[in-house]
Formats: sequence, C-alpha cells, structure tokens
Amino acid sequence: MASILTFSKIPEILFLVVENLDIKDVLSLLQTCKSLYPTCHHRLWSTLPLNSEYNGPRCHSLAEVISTSGCDNLKHTKSITLGRSVFRCYSEEKEDEPEINSFLSKAFDDGQLNPRWVEVVLSKPIPQDSHFSYYPDPVKPLLPSERQLLLSLREYCRLRARNGISVSLSTRVISDIPKYFHLATMTKLWLSGLQLRVADSASSQIAELTSLLTTLPHLKFFGWAMYNMWQKDHEYSHPHSPQEFAQLQAAITNLRDLRELQILAHFWDSDFFVIPPKSVRKLRIGNHIEKASWWRQFAECPLESIEELRIWGRTRSHNSFTLGDVAIRGLKTLRISGYPAPVDLEECLLRCNQGLSSESLMELVMKKAYNTISVFEDELMEDFRSSNKIIAHRSTFKFLDHPELGEMDRERGFARDLAEHFLGRVTERLTSLLWIPKNPQDLEYMEYKRNNLRGALKASGESGKRLYPAKFAEGLEKVTEHDARPGRGCFLGDWPTARWIGNDAAEQDAISEAKFKKVAEFTERLRNATEAEILVQKFSWHEDWRTLNETHRWQDASYLAERLRVICRYKIENITTANNENFADTIMRGILSGEKVDVEALMVEWIRAKVKDFVTEAEAERQSSWYNDIRWSFQRR
Repeated sequence: MASILTFSKIPEILFLVVENLDIKDVLSLLQTCKSLYPTCHHRLWSTLPLNSEYNGPRCHSLAEVISTSGCDNLKHTKSITLGRSVFRCYSEEKEDEPEINSFLSKAFDDGQLNPRWVEVVLSKPIPQDSHFSYYPDPVKPLLPSERQLLLSLREYCRLRARNGISVSLSTRVISDIPKYFHLATMTKLWLSGLQLRVADSASSQIAELTSLLTTLPHLKFFGWAMYNMWQKDHEYSHPHSPQEFAQLQAAITNLRDLRELQILAHFWDSDFFVIPPKSVRKLRIGNHIEKASWWRQFAECPLESIEELRIWGRTRSHNSFTLGDVAIRGLKTLRISGYPAPVDLEECLLRCNQGLSSESLMELVMKKAYNTISVFEDELMEDFRSSNKIIAHRSTFKFLDHPELGEMDRERGFARDLAEHFLGRVTERLTSLLWIPKNPQDLEYMEYKRNNLRGALKASGESGKRLYPAKFAEGLEKVTEHDARPGRGCFLGDWPTARWIGNDAAEQDAISEAKFKKVAEFTERLRNATEAEILVQKFSWHEDWRTLNETHRWQDASYLAERLRVICRYKIENITTANNENFADTIMRGILSGEKVDVEALMVEWIRAKVKDFVTEAEAERQSSWYNDIRWSFQRR
C-alpha cells in the first residue's frame, strides 16, 4: 500500500498509467485507495462515449447522474461522442426524445462542458470491407431537442474556435451540415450511406458537395461511401456536365490540410477519378471501385504525395483487365485486401515501389503464400475425392479378382496408390499456382488452363459415378486394359500425373521415384525462395528462372518457408478429416521439405477402415438381389 500512496503523489505520471487501463480496471483502482480517487475519477469522465450499441441504458443513466449530482463532473470531459444514444435516427421503434439532450445543450450553453474533441455520428456506419450494396434507410428529421443540441454545439465551437476545437462528423445529408455545424472547426467528414433523392438531380447534389468542401479549410480527413440503389439502376433526370466535376475536383484540390482520403464508392459518375491534393499522405480505395476506365486513370496519376495506400478488393466482378504499369512511386506502406479489379495491380505497385516497409512486405508475402495454398482449395478437395474414388474403384476390382491377398497387402496397396496419386495432383497444382505469368497473354492462358481444369475435375467425378455401377452391374469384375488406360472413363485424362495408371510394377516404381525427386526439387525451390523473389513476381518455376540481385534479398526467407509449411498443413488438414494427422504431416513434408518418408507405413492405420468398407460394400453389393437381377437381365440379352 505504501508504494501506491507514494505513486499517487505524482498525479501526472499516475494519469498516464491510468489512461492505458480498461474502464473496469479504473473502477477497481478507484476503490483501492482514497488518494487514487481524484485521478481515476478524472479518467472516468475524460471520455464520454454516447454511442452505445443499445438504445437507452447508458444515456438514461448519465441523465440521472446529471440530474442528481449536477454537471460538475463534465468539466473533466475532453472527448465526447454524440451518436446512437443521443439521436433518434438509430431507433426504429422508440420515438421519445432522449432526456440527455436537454442536459447536454444546457451544459454547452453554460460552459460546464468544454471538450476539445467532438464526434457526431448521424449515419449508421458501413463496414469498409462490405461486399454488399448498401440501401439506406429513409432519412428521419431531427427532433427539436436534437436540433437544439447541435445548435448549442455549433455556438460552442464558434466561441472557442481558437482553442483548437476539433469536430468529426459522419452523416449522409449534405444540406444539413452548414445549418448545424461550425465548418471552420470540422477536421473529419465521413459521408457514409448518402441517400440520393429521386427528385433531385445529380447536378444539385454535386453543387451541394462542392459548396460544402470550399467552406472546410481545416479538413484533415474526408471519406466518401455512397452506396445506394439509384446510382446503379436509375439515370438522373438532369445529366451532369464535365464542368461540374471540374469544380468538384478544384474544391477537393484546395483542401490544403487534408491528410487522409478514403474513396469507397464512385462520385456519381463511375468514370470520374478524384485526384488527391498534394497534402494527402494516406489513400484508401474501396471495394465498389471496379470500372476499368477509373483504374486506368488511377494508373496514370503519379500520386506523388501518397505514402500509404490501402485497397479493399472484392470478387463480385470478373477481374479481367490489366494495367501494365502504374505511375505512382514512393509508397512506404501498401495493403491490399481481397482481389482488386485489375489483375496485375499488386504486381505493378510492387514493381514500381521498391521502398516499402518490412511490415508491408511481410503482410503481402503472407497474403501471397496463403492465396497460393487456398485459392484452389475447392479443387484440391475435389482432387482428393477424385483420387479416392479412382483408387477405390481400381482396388475394389483388384481385391475381388485376387481374394488371396491378405488384409495388410490390401491396405498397403491402397495406401501406396492413393498417396502417390494425390501427392502428384497436389504437386502439379502448386506448380501451376506458383508459376507467375509475365504478360497479359500468359494471364489469359493460365485462366484458360484453370477453367479447363475445373471442367475436367467435374467431368471426372460425374463419369466416375456412372462408370463403376455400370461395369459392376454388367458383371465385369475386372476392368479391361482399354478402360484402365488414362483418358478413359472416370480417369484423369492424359495428365502426366495420371499416366502411371495401368503400368507394370517396375515402371510404376521408376515413375514413383522420379515423382518423389520432382517433389524434392520443386519444394527445395519453394523453401529457398526469398520474399523479394515472390513479391516482384520474377521467381519462375522453370529451368530458366533467374535469381534477383543480392541487394534485393530479404532476411526472412526462412520465416516465409515456415509460414508456408503451417499454411499448407492447415489447408490439407481441412481437406482430410480430424483423424488424418499422420497423412496430413506426410503430404506437408512431401510438398514443402522434400523429405522421403515411408508414406505407406504412415497411411496404413488411416487406410485400414476405408479398405474394409470398400471390400464389404462390394461383397454386399454382389450378394444383393438387385445385383443378381441386373446381371440376370444382361445375361438374357
């Protein structure tokens, strides 16, 4: 206790410590010692967030405290948020005016509430990574008490504008901003969910925004997120002119204090590209920006002042166009989420900005490594299912033809065939994924190959379902050599990884050895790839690949390899079941470390139940009346 008492004698340091505590911890500390009460009490009232997720409780509790104890505690408030608990626009049922509004208005008027930072939230927040179009609710008119509160806040800001008051506003109604806010003190403006009225023309709305921006001299943050149905499905009654957009661009250019610009949707016209002012350091581009003409303007703009760029992508549209190059240079931070519309956007930005921070590089490396494993997750799962079906069909016929084979021989044979077949498919899949196209023609070719691969897998699965019952029903327990060759029936076409099917044991062993050698060589390249080689997309998985200059190598290549192992194991465990850890480990080691392990021994335990099921089902089917009826009908023919 003595140490706490000593510490409480230095309130400045104590307050710095208390600022980093949770509210519950501050309350607990407040009850520990009387000497700590003033500092903790000051901390509890320093921030007043009236933006609760629920309507009422916190707001009414505060009103009750003020009505019984007065407004003396508000003198400690330096930051206040007026949102969900204050304004009725969030409430769908409750129409009563919150009692707190009158208390806050009086506190502003009497000087009892003197915050230095005020946030006003008049529109529902929209997630910046939302993948859905936003349809705004009808705009509700402000209640008298809400209007009075905003007017009191405006007067307070006007009188204390020289004291560094900062106002942040989130709304969707531009016309109300000059009425209820002191524009000279506004530093952050977020126009989110802006509702475009059908009766209004685009020209009047552009004029409103242009006029507003010219009266915000100290704006540091401007965000635009205009999601609405009218922009997509309807035309405006009065077409806008290029001069109107030129005036809007001029108004944005004159925002000399602007530091951050977020554009999550188009400014009415999807071809209009906003050039950020030279003062902007952070630029955010949202997932609703998809038109090729907009992105080509982005690529041609040098954006000399931008140091941090973040882009939210989406998968709603087909990313079919490329940029070739970008003019932006000097980025220090780059973050790309999802899949932006231009196919080569990330490649161009990385190639033209060599001074990115290590944090940005590592994040992009992890994203690329994750996408490498996960982008074809469905296809890998289909590979496993197809391999399982194919090997199960072959093994079933073989077991029925050779009943002298023991249980262990059956298990080891099935395990060897399935492991080799599936390992080959995964290796080929990763090889195709990690081969980086260097021009748009190669990109189109890769997309063509991928589409063919998807179709082949689906066709393979469907034909497999038809082939086995038909052959079995006809009484052909042994598949003919013609049907067993690759490219027939349910097999995987003439892919190199499937050509071993039908070969004799010696040739199969030789191919297996070559396959494991290929896996080892491939995984050694993957394991030794540097981050820079992967990021700038010059690492080719062919004989003629060239290593970058030593100055471009990074020290975290081993970390990348370890992360790739973890990601690969996680994905493969998703493909298999929870009880297949040994099998997942085997595949992971075979792909990413090149180790030659005893695949058969590790898979025997996992395969045991499967082989029994296959044999049991086949024998039961042969003895069933359905099978005998079908076979008898074929014999009569």
